[in-house]
Amino acid sequence: MKINEWPRHGIQALWAFITNSHVTGFVTGKIYTGKLKNACVPGLNCYSCPGAVGACPIGSLQAVIGSWNFKMAYYVVGFLIFIGAMVGRLICGFLCPFGLIQDLLNKIPFPKKIRTFKGDKLLRKLKYVIFAVFVILLPLFLVDIMGQGAPYFCKLICPAGTLEGGLPLVLLNKSMRSALGWLYIWKNVILIITIILSILIYRPFCKYICPLGALYSVFNPVSLYKYRVDKDKCIKCGKCAKACQMIVDPVENSNSPECIRCGRCRKACPTNAITFEEREADAYDDDAVKAHLAAKGPEALKKHLDAKKAHAHDNDAPAPHHGGCPGSMARSVEHTHNNDASASNNMSGSTPTAYSMESQLRQWPVQIKLAPLSAPYFQNANLLIAADCTAYAYGNFHNQFIKNHVVLIGCPKLDAVDYTEKLTEIIKHNDFKSLTIVRMEVPCCGGLEHAATEALKASGKFIPWQVVTIGIDGTIKDI
Repeated sequence: MKINEWPRHGIQALWAFITNSHVTGFVTGKIYTGKLKNACVPGLNCYSCPGAVGACPIGSLQAVIGSWNFKMAYYVVGFLIFIGAMVGRLICGFLCPFGLIQDLLNKIPFPKKIRTFKGDKLLRKLKYVIFAVFVILLPLFLVDIMGQGAPYFCKLICPAGTLEGGLPLVLLNKSMRSALGWLYIWKNVILIITIILSILIYRPFCKYICPLGALYSVFNPVSLYKYRVDKDKCIKCGKCAKACQMIVDPVENSNSPECIRCGRCRKACPTNAITFEEREADAYDDDAVKAHLAAKGPEALKKHLDAKKAHAHDNDAPAPHHGGCPGSMARSVEHTHNNDASASNNMSGSTPTAYSMESQLRQWPVQIKLAPLSAPYFQNANLLIAADCTAYAYGNFHNQFIKNHVVLIGCPKLDAVDYTEKLTEIIKHNDFKSLTIVRMEVPCCGGLEHAATEALKASGKFIPWQVVTIGIDGTIKDI
């Protein structure tokens, strides 16, 4: 399968131009030293490049790491942690100029490209060693008489600095050419080797050398921007793993430290099983807030209670709802009809009576994503977890399923989220008498069943449970 990557390369090129837009520097051979240079760019972009308008985060970290009393040190460290926590190695795939150079070099035709080799996995750990030794330890402990370390990675290894800064400055400054020595030759040897290897191997610098990639890789499994593989949609064709040039299998580990978020796997997937993960915030828990404030002291708790009282209209004001939407406020629902009235309460699908057409809903909200983790109506209740479509497909759904149950509904395909974690917390924090899972016969509904059963297992509780399958024709297929 041929994958069009030129849109991504366009973003890379645009970012490279933005971060190296000091065009006059390429004419005069002078480095930009304006106020923008005090700010770090997220990708590897040499400070000494004549066009650079920002600072390389790795170069900045080496320059200030030995001066922890200097506020800049905390800025650089905080910047790197923030970027990593937000997007992980997405920076490598989209916003690193040297990454773009390697991408383009790898497109040069060659009789035999090297996809992997013996010792590849071990060699990838080298970037972590380089980060620890050349970026942290040497600048921290190997200092001059002023107590200042040197940017040893930039000075001794970085081929990106040689290409973006060293070569242009030497070509544009006659005085610099007369001062060249063994170090310049050594750096150019590394650059030449990197260029040759980039033609043969996809991104060798990123895989084996780059300390910035090593740092961002740590955040890949926990960053806000993540990939998710829908196991119900995945047909295990292996096309995603084959498409990945970083040699990552998204099915095995969709957020591998080696993944640069280039999106090739998503484009290669024939069933659209690979998506962006949507992260949910925990519902507001007033009891937990009170407990936290009480630990800080009675004054903190008093301020919280006074603030709540000030915002209440009267003593009968409803309790604070979960989230910002009034429609998601947790509440019980009361009905005036006789619960002992004759109505179908079996799986036979008998004809509903006039009474049976009334709503049997006992609580609000019903969407899994909106439901609180704990609520009074959950205690000692029969829990129904149902797919969205079931109530529309099965005519007597209220009487046969919702009656005498609290209900949570969802659609893993439309919500594009794994409900397992939230359902686990709901089951764990409440005492349910039984669990009924109602799903459609379509394959995508398997995600809801899987989430519910896995949540029950993870909760550590033993609750009687059953799965009911509704056919598209409106009949019960399986109990």
